[in-house]
Amino acid sequence: TKSTNYSMDVCLTNDQYRGMTYPDRRTDAPQKNNIKVLEDVNREAFVQFIFDSIASYDKK
Repeated sequence: TKSTNYSMDVCLTNDQYRGMTYPDRRTDAPQKNNIKVLEDVNREAFVQFIFDSIASYDKK
């Protein structure tokens, strides 16, 4: 029999997943922001940076 291994985060909301991955990021945690997560970064700028990096790499 073939068993499908579904990725865990498909079944979880973002908050549940974040609570598991970064325990101190839960809303009920006393000390928040101990860990900086990618969500704190300007995503548009980050994505643009990645694409620019790839583009400049391709030109070499």
